[in-house]
Amino acid sequence: MDEIEFNFDILDKTIKIRNLQTGELENTLTGHNDLVYAVGD
Repeated sequence: MDEIEFNFDILDKTIKIRNLQTGELENTLTGHNDLVYAVGD
């Protein structure tokens, strides 16, 4: 299983999901109206 990193950007309210082995940006989650406090699986 690949290791991933979640980056939360307060200013643009996005969550960026990055693969730690490759450094590749896997996905960007957008559309949040408020701050993001947690992510579940």
